[in-house]
Amino acid sequence: MNHLPSTGTRRARPAGSYSREICYCCCQTDLGPVWVGWTARGICWVDFFSPPAGNARADVSRQAEMTRMLSDWLAGKEFTGVLDLTGLTAFSRSVLLKVREIPRGEVRSYAWVAREIGRPGAARAVGNVLARNPVPLLIPCHRVIPQSGILGEYSGGGPTMKARLLALEGVVLPASSTRIRAGDARPE
Repeated sequence: MNHLPSTGTRRARPAGSYSREICYCCCQTDLGPVWVGWTARGICWVDFFSPPAGNARADVSRQAEMTRMLSDWLAGKEFTGVLDLTGLTAFSRSVLLKVREIPRGEVRSYAWVAREIGRPGAARAVGNVLARNPVPLLIPCHRVIPQSGILGEYSGGGPTMKARLLALEGVVLPASSTRIRAGDARPE
């Protein structure tokens, strides 16, 4: 299996304000290990680096199911299951739900997401929400790039992982898009 590059960026984000217990397991995928967490309401955590913190406990009872879900996603099947976005602000939920609608194999800009949710001046705020996306892959924040067309950052493993995920979906970006210049990684 190919694992994440050691230069990947660690995502600093909470799993949300959950008063309920979060169960989690580690699934082995073609991308390397992926931690998946869930509550009784739905999946609330996907992370390439660590399990959810706080009121969380390891539970392998759904490991085969979660591994199959991730394998299906990697094979091209969109996730249509239930997510638990409890504890996120209304703005964060609106950003994440809009990003969830971006079709596989397509990209949109931070500015496009902001306009679509009725907040045309909030591209930077959209970027901040996506940097803390609690369920990447399932909400495909890698499909959002700066308006300039460069690749941009990805909190789930840096631009290398973002390029890899987009390539899995058949997205071809110009070679210059994969290079990050100082100041370019910020959302527009």
